[in-house]
Amino acid sequence: MRLRTVKPEIPFIFLLVGFTAYSLWGAQFIPFHPDEATYLFMSRDFDLGLSDPLSLSWRPENTGDLRQQYRLLDAPLTRYYLGLGRTIAGLPPLPVDWDWSKDWDKNRAAGALPSQALLLAGRISMTLLLPFCLVLLFLIGKKVQSGWCGLAAALMFGTNALVLLHQRRAMAEGPLTLGILLAVWVMMAARDRPALVGLAVALAFNSKYSGAVLIPAGLLSVIVVGKGRFTPWKAALKNLAVCGVVGVGMTILLNPVLWSNPVQAALESWKARQTLVERQVSAIGSLDPQQILETPGKRLSVILLQIYLASPAASDVGNYVQETSASEALYLSIPGHHLFRGFAWAGIFLCLTIFAWIWVVLNRSEIGVARLQNYGLLAVTTFSVLAGLVITVPLPFQRYALPVVPLAILWSAVGLEGITRLVLSHIPMKKSDILMRGTGIQ
Repeated sequence: MRLRTVKPEIPFIFLLVGFTAYSLWGAQFIPFHPDEATYLFMSRDFDLGLSDPLSLSWRPENTGDLRQQYRLLDAPLTRYYLGLGRTIAGLPPLPVDWDWSKDWDKNRAAGALPSQALLLAGRISMTLLLPFCLVLLFLIGKKVQSGWCGLAAALMFGTNALVLLHQRRAMAEGPLTLGILLAVWVMMAARDRPALVGLAVALAFNSKYSGAVLIPAGLLSVIVVGKGRFTPWKAALKNLAVCGVVGVGMTILLNPVLWSNPVQAALESWKARQTLVERQVSAIGSLDPQQILETPGKRLSVILLQIYLASPAASDVGNYVQETSASEALYLSIPGHHLFRGFAWAGIFLCLTIFAWIWVVLNRSEIGVARLQNYGLLAVTTFSVLAGLVITVPLPFQRYALPVVPLAILWSAVGLEGITRLVLSHIPMKKSDILMRGTGIQ
C-alpha cells in the first residue's frame, strides 16, 4: 500500500483492537478502591429496577436506609450498568457495603470485600466502554480538524495513565467520560436536533452528577445552529425548551427515587450532596488542612497538575495504603500503565494544548465556519467543565479531574496537527507532496 492511499481509519482500526485487548487484559491488575465495593453493593438496584422499580422511590420513613441515601447521593447509570455486567457474568451483588470507619480486616470479615470474580466482572464492564470512547474521540477529531487529528487523540487517550487506572475501575468515571464524549459529539453532529442534545447531556449527568458541567455547552449548542449564527429568538426558545424537557424527563425516568415525591426527593438529594462534601472537607481538613483547596487558583492548579503531570493515584486518602501497596506496585510495574508522565511530557502536552488555541485563532479565516463552530463548542465545553470543577470540587482527588482529560487530549491532538502542518508547509513541495497527501493535509 502506497503512503498516499493510507486513510486514518485503517491505522485507527488496528489501534482500537490493540488498545481494547490490552485494556481488557490489564483490568485484573488494577488496585482495589473501596468505592468499587459501594458501587457493586448498589448494583442490586438493577435487579430491583426490573422487578419492582417503585421500591426504589424515596420515602421519608426510610431516611436511615443506606441504599436510599446512596440513591440520593449518586447518579443511577453506573450502578445499573454494573448490575447488568455482573448479571451477565451470573454473579449476585455485593451483600455488604464498605465501611470506611473500619479497618481492612473487619470489612473483609463482614463480607464487604468483593470477590475477585465480582470485581473483575465490574472492571471488564467498565473497560468495555473504552473502545466507544476511542471511536468518539476519532469522530470528534474529524469534526474539528481531520481523521489524523482524531487518530492522534485516540492514541493519546488509549495510552493515558489516568484513563487506564480510573476509567477501568468499577466506579463512575468510565460512564462519565463516555457520556462527556458522546455529548460533545452530538453537540457537533446534531446540534440542530435539541432533543438529541438534551438526551446526551442527560446521560452524562446521570452517569455522575458532576456531568452537570456540560449543561451550559449543551444549551448554547442548540441556539447556535446553521452557519455559525444564533437562531431567531422564538426558535431558540423552542430548542431550549425541547432540550430541557428531554433532559429533565430522562433524568426522572432513570431515577425512580424521584417518582413518589420528586420535589422533596430532589431537595433531599441536594442536601445529601452538600452534607457529604462538608463531611469530606471536615474529615480531611482535620488530618491535613493543606489538602483543602480553598481558592479557585489552588483548585485550577491542582486540576492541571493532575491532568498533565501527576502519576496515577491508586487511592484518594491513606486509610488502606498498606493493604493496597503491593497491588499498586505490581500495577505500575506493568509496561504501559505509567506512560507519558513527568515534567518533560507534561511540558510537551501543555505546549501542544496552548499551541492549539493559538493556531486556531491565527487560522480562523481558513478553517471554515462549520469547523470553527465546532472549535467554539469544544472551547465552551472545556471552559464549562473546568469552571464547574473549580467551583464545586474543594478536594485534590485525582479521579475528580478525569472529566477534563479527554478535552485536554483533543486540544493536544489539534496542536500536534497544527505543528505538523506548519512543519510540512516549509518542506519543498516536490519532497513533501506524498507526505502531505498521506496525512490528508492539503
